[in-house]
Amino acid sequence: MVLFQLPYSLKFGFHFNKNVDCNTSWIYYRLFENTKPIDVAFIGTSHTGCGVNDSLIEKKVDRLSVANLAYCTKGRNIHYLVAKQLIETKKPKIIFLEVMEYETVASHKDFPLIADNKALINSFSVHNLDFYSDLVSGIKYRFYFNRNELQNSNKYTAPVNSKEDFNYTPFHFTADSLFLAKSFANNQKKYKQQSESSLTTINYSFPESYAKNIAELAKSNGIKIYFLYLPSLGNIDQRPLNMKFYESLGEVLIPPKSIYYDKSKWIDGEHFNYEGSKVLSNWLADFITQNR
Repeated sequence: MVLFQLPYSLKFGFHFNKNVDCNTSWIYYRLFENTKPIDVAFIGTSHTGCGVNDSLIEKKVDRLSVANLAYCTKGRNIHYLVAKQLIETKKPKIIFLEVMEYETVASHKDFPLIADNKALINSFSVHNLDFYSDLVSGIKYRFYFNRNELQNSNKYTAPVNSKEDFNYTPFHFTADSLFLAKSFANNQKKYKQQSESSLTTINYSFPESYAKNIAELAKSNGIKIYFLYLPSLGNIDQRPLNMKFYESLGEVLIPPKSIYYDKSKWIDGEHFNYEGSKVLSNWLADFITQNR
């Protein structure tokens, strides 16, 4: 209780853990310290991070600032926090929220890092199996922050591209074709197994609540929201298991099938290389231009 009464820094949370290959500290700088507006934002996992070339899109759309705010690893509640902070700081015109084959029912492991006390406590749900572990982690991070403050050891190293407006990093290579063939088959198998799960409806209540909150938050602020379907290699013909739910909240966008069957566009079974991102980003730029 004492730790929850003490100050906690969102900047500390974004800098504490460099999540896989995603530059999460850049998100903090782009939202809170870079004065350039964000008119169009993309929020999602590394599928968005590797697939959406924000600088290319901005060059193709007229007088709109674009930012890729992808936060690696699955967990819908982290998207809610990023969307909320985005709306509070930048008031965008359009938000694209990533959708995959099925929702991940777990909490994002970094949720306790960038959630304020209210968001952390309000995450309680009978369907949130990670609530207590998140609460413990939240207490731990608040202890670390205040201990470091007393020791004057909280140092924030700006990311290399902190002064830049874009965060997309291209990958100029292609995965081995045999590896991709195996990934293709495994991805379809995982989709089938998930679709046959008897707990699907119950488990999805937790992530769906955050997707709904994001949509409602956007609409209440006069922001257009689209759900961008970015599945794994081979699953573009499958529709999200939660398709009807997403359609009740907004339009679901399905990218061109061609890039999902062209093995020269992938660095592995989950992520586009530069050529794949270029096809997707050009398609998105055309969509924005036609629907702004």
